[in-house]
Amino acid sequence: MSRSNKVLWLRSSTDTHPAFSALPIPFVHTAEFNEPQMLRDWAAGKNRDQRFPTEPAEGVRTIRSIGERVEHGVLSTDRHLKIVISGSVEVTAVDGTRETLLPGDMVLSDDQQGDGHSLRYLGDCRVIELLVGDWAPAEVMPYPPMTWPAPSATREPSLLRMYSGVDGQSYFSTFTELFDHGSGQPTPWIPTEGFYFVSMGDPLFLDWHPEDDNNLVIVLSGELELHADSDGGVNRIFGPGDICLAEDLTGKGHTDYLRGGTKMLIARIPAEYLWPSNYQSVG
Repeated sequence: MSRSNKVLWLRSSTDTHPAFSALPIPFVHTAEFNEPQMLRDWAAGKNRDQRFPTEPAEGVRTIRSIGERVEHGVLSTDRHLKIVISGSVEVTAVDGTRETLLPGDMVLSDDQQGDGHSLRYLGDCRVIELLVGDWAPAEVMPYPPMTWPAPSATREPSLLRMYSGVDGQSYFSTFTELFDHGSGQPTPWIPTEGFYFVSMGDPLFLDWHPEDDNNLVIVLSGELELHADSDGGVNRIFGPGDICLAEDLTGKGHTDYLRGGTKMLIARIPAEYLWPSNYQSVG
């Protein structure tokens, strides 16, 4: 069974619009994008003004809540985009309408008036939040139905870092430092240099290239397979809700194989604000 992502805009309901509506997403559509030399040039500092344009975001933070936890009267004093990574989140607006979000689903919290909304976290729930300030979503690009299986709220997400080794090869490491141990409290904001949405061709292969920046890659739908030549050759597959912090900025880099109508949110993280690392290669 497949499903389309829920991509919602939560605002204070009025006579002219309900609390929930479809959130317009300004995707960079790359169905014909298959030239890795451009990515190599960007990583080498060339033509970086031609990189994908970003939407403004002041910061990123994470929340992990284990079991059932309910928050009432939540007002969006700061506009943020919430992306579900694992578990599920039920969002109930003040008018009583309710939406359940699964891994890969998103909601822009923008109800800054009235009595707010309630949140019900279920399971081992992990959430990424982007502080988007005055970001105004552009014209909508509809989500087509996924050709890949629908995500499971009980599936353990793949959380990895990809980094450059001294031998010029790219390695994968666990990314346990992204979320805390389940306090239910948000982590401090980490500054970002913006974010963008990308919709990839199906299927699409990108040959060897380093990453152009320290990119926090969140898979929303479809499937992303990354390959590195370290440890005799390693493949890692990411589905809805999975995350890779791609920071292999030098060396041979990696290849990408995308299938199932892959869509991703990518946030650029300044090097000085990256999460502390203790790289442990997972070959």
